[in-house]
Amino acid sequence: DFQFKDIRTVGFHLFGEERRDLIPNKPKKVNLNFRSHSGILHVASAVLECLFSVFPHSVDQMISDQALFQGPRPSLLYKVRAESLYEVSQKVEGVVFITHDDNVSCLRRLLQQYPLVFGIREAKGLEFQSVIIVDFFGGIPKMYQKAWRGLLLGRRNDYQEYPEIESHLKLLYTGITRSIQRLIFAETIPSSAGDAFKRWSTTQTVNAWNRTQTLAVQQSIHDVEAMTRTKDEWKSAGLDNAIMAEQAEVEPMEADAWLEKALYCFSKGGDEKLARKARTHRKSVEIQISLTKMKTRGGEMSDEESIHLELRSAHIIEQLLCEELILEARRLTMIILPIMMRFYSEHQVKSYLLDRFPCEEELEELFLE
Repeated sequence: DFQFKDIRTVGFHLFGEERRDLIPNKPKKVNLNFRSHSGILHVASAVLECLFSVFPHSVDQMISDQALFQGPRPSLLYKVRAESLYEVSQKVEGVVFITHDDNVSCLRRLLQQYPLVFGIREAKGLEFQSVIIVDFFGGIPKMYQKAWRGLLLGRRNDYQEYPEIESHLKLLYTGITRSIQRLIFAETIPSSAGDAFKRWSTTQTVNAWNRTQTLAVQQSIHDVEAMTRTKDEWKSAGLDNAIMAEQAEVEPMEADAWLEKALYCFSKGGDEKLARKARTHRKSVEIQISLTKMKTRGGEMSDEESIHLELRSAHIIEQLLCEELILEARRLTMIILPIMMRFYSEHQVKSYLLDRFPCEEELEELFLE
């Protein structure tokens, strides 16, 4: 795993003491958290304490974050019926479900294609008002269940034999810190690790890890209070998803998934203008997906199919420009360029199409304005 000190080590190796000006200074550590409240940070800090104690060299150790705001402890819905989570998705506006990456498709089917379902790695770097972490402990492979139970209850010391637990702890920390206001753990699958987490988080009977307070409150599905988003919060969440879809390194299928989430958020926020932009952007992505599938199959388009694709793309590019989605219009143009070169000369393509787009420098200036 990456650690900042590795950069400094390489710097000393390459330049030595005489060129310390080329070596980055140690980063300043800020531990006052302006985002999440104390209830969430307490459980996040407890997970970090487990990580640092058992795997001390896994990451640069940090001072625990201090919350600027007080807030409620996370809730634990233990051995809850899986079908009940669908009811929550319908009654609690804006709630985001996070689960193990390999459980995303299954959970989405269970929630009848509810769009705000993320894998933990997919959600990294994002933040949400209300988060439900589903079957984190029940989803841990059976071979690690006993080790996890020992870890949480402080009964084992052979964790170095299970290096995968280090990755599990980091994923748990990532999932917890996606939440800003309300965090819920929901376990639908009975498990040894889940039983231990229930005791570890909701009681003070565990003597390990020097805790002085309970970290979570066990509740029933009916105790979960309504958590709502304002229209501005829906709009902000939609913009976050739309920005993710625009990243150059994102594959078309991933971009389509991000835009599906963005559309849902914009519709819930009642912002038709942004919803229209997202729909137009998605049309462009659909063409890219079609081309990707065609390349995978190894087939070639006939002239008739190429002309049809060119006309469809031209119509979408026009819509993208009307919606001021210039980068996406340029991206789609460059993607279909090889097809257009079958029918037009390089001079025609350049004069009547490429020259009409701003250059890279002009695009940067446009967005700086």
